Amino acid sequence: MAFAFVTSLTVGFSAHHAMAFRWSGHRCRSALSAMAADAANTGHSPAWYEQGLNFSCTKCGNCCTGPTGFVWFSEAEGHAMAARLGLSHEAFLDKYARRVRTRGLLKTWRAWALKEVPSDRGLSCVLLDKNGHCSVYTDRPKQCTTYPIWPEHIESREAWAALAEDCPGAAKGTGDRYLPERIAAVLAEMDAYWATIEAEEERRRHGPG
Repeated sequence: MAFAFVTSLTVGFSAHHAMAFRWSGHRCRSALSAMAADAANTGHSPAWYEQGLNFSCTKCGNCCTGPTGFVWFSEAEGHAMAARLGLSHEAFLDKYARRVRTRGLLKTWRAWALKEVPSDRGLSCVLLDKNGHCSVYTDRPKQCTTYPIWPEHIESREAWAALAEDCPGAAKGTGDRYLPERIAAVLAEMDAYWATIEAEEERRRHGPG
């Protein structure tokens, strides 16, 4: 699942481990994020993807299943997913979401995440339908829409190759072109997104004031 991975990042992981990294939940405020931001400002980029990366989602569902993890979502995203499924926000949270400890992945103690259900590949996002397709694809969380432009997948050529073993959208070598400037923008967008979720959690804890 576009899960937030809960153990430390390693380099040179196998194809099996690529599934786990798929839903890594590292915040994008990383050294790599700073490198990408610098690329946008100076015209320089990490040499290995200086010519850009190709990716287009094939809706295969591979990134939505595998080892346990987290798909965080904001309050606005919760409302959007609920509306997509014809549910009230409260009914959506009760049926499809869970309050979980963030284990340091976010700068807040707890946050909303999508539930997991058992599947033949381990655990799957609760919003996958019987055909393995996302039932809220148009309104899926930003953590999902920005995949696989995550720090752990783009830190090296080897990391991207490991991802591609299980992700046909990255393996094809065709599709949308992500130049360094676009990659930097995605990472910055995710920084802002995590901050939004953290601010929402603070308001829940302490009130709007």
